[in-house]
Amino acid sequence: MEISSLPSITEVDISHNLLTGTIPSTFCNFRTLEAFNVSYNQLTGPVPSSGIAFSRLHLSSFTGNEGLCGRVINKPCGADAEPKVKRIQSKKSTCAIIRLMATAFGVGLFILLAEIRFFVIPLPSPRYMNLD
Repeated sequence: MEISSLPSITEVDISHNLLTGTIPSTFCNFRTLEAFNVSYNQLTGPVPSSGIAFSRLHLSSFTGNEGLCGRVINKPCGADAEPKVKRIQSKKSTCAIIRLMATAFGVGLFILLAEIRFFVIPLPSPRYMNLD
């Protein structure tokens, strides 16, 4: 049985279920739908905007689904939404590069100091070892 076949459904709460995919447009046909919560899943694509049901819903019903877009949640779909994702990815790669460079610098500095200590600065010989 599909949810869309229920004629007088009033509430749908499928939040926190790690659901993926898009919200079916058949949900727009429910005239009796009063509450619809799909928050904190991994849904993507446009939120259906036709019909009465979705125009009355609160934005918190869609929270935690970064891939959703559309007029209902005031987030443009398509090319306008994509640069935001690219900026997040570039920040992550910049952070990774900085960490890698800091680690390489630290290791290089440690090796340099170890070489100076053991090969350039002679170690004093202990007095008890001196046979003169």
